Amino acid sequence: MNNKLAILIIIEPGLLEQQAELLIKSIHKYLTAEIDIFTFSPRVDRKPGSHMESFLKYQVTHHFNSDLNIDYPDFPLANGLYASSFFEREQPEYSKILLTDTDTVFINNLPNEIFENNTVFVSPADNKGVGSEGNDDPEDIFWRQMFEFFDIDLPEANMTTTVRNNTIRPYHNSGFVLVNGIDGFYQQWFKDFDELMKSNIRPKFVGRDGTNFGFFEQLVLSITTERIINKKRFFPRQLNYPIPFQPYLSSEKRSLDFNELCHIHYHKWFQHPGFLDHVTTDEDKKTEQYRWLKEQLPLQPTIDGPFKC
Repeated sequence: MNNKLAILIIIEPGLLEQQAELLIKSIHKYLTAEIDIFTFSPRVDRKPGSHMESFLKYQVTHHFNSDLNIDYPDFPLANGLYASSFFEREQPEYSKILLTDTDTVFINNLPNEIFENNTVFVSPADNKGVGSEGNDDPEDIFWRQMFEFFDIDLPEANMTTTVRNNTIRPYHNSGFVLVNGIDGFYQQWFKDFDELMKSNIRPKFVGRDGTNFGFFEQLVLSITTERIINKKRFFPRQLNYPIPFQPYLSSEKRSLDFNELCHIHYHKWFQHPGFLDHVTTDEDKKTEQYRWLKEQLPLQPTIDGPFKC
């Protein structure tokens, strides 16, 4: 058995190449655990350019260029499920597998507590969104249908979202998932996703992409983790931290200091030239992490306009 942590990252042309390069650089700079990095470009005609190919040759353990996502090529959020289920099946010697969104970055080392054996670590959803606060919630029809479809008992609304403090049925962020010593978890997650996609069960909620299935890989994670509920743990707050909401969390006195954070999820906002200064204090700006990130940003093409908060 390989005791290294396998980190899985999706890469496609354009912005994801820049995000992936920054993420990989941050892994090499800040993480001290024994790590192998595996990158994937699972969709046909969405392969890395020559610059990224040269970078990956020396910076990652292996890049998988195979066309894994052949059934849902118009749903890029399925890429991570294809990559992780493929990797788990083809590389069974790895017992610790971390699937992370590309629009994230490490700025401190990982805490040892997240490597507890026989666990899956996830984060609560940042906000309610398509989640359900219980029987009277308009979205609860979908949640009841989904759990009935999989013949799994519907969990109570007992989980608190990380930003707005809504109490909802367990609904997790799918952008940072760590599996320690649980065989077949990622394959089960993909199977649950595939079955739900092929069903006629859809929420009322319509996302920014104009579809009512845009969150399916995240929604069905609630099913897969419920199957192993006694093995599910939540990451400490300094991991997968929703940095775009830092000003709001600070106003609510629930923020973490920048130098406490290990891993941040920034979404599109590293393309905004003023974002890093917007979410950091004068004290934060004295840190080595701030200075390092400042040198890397903004990603291209830049964006402007108002921040989330």
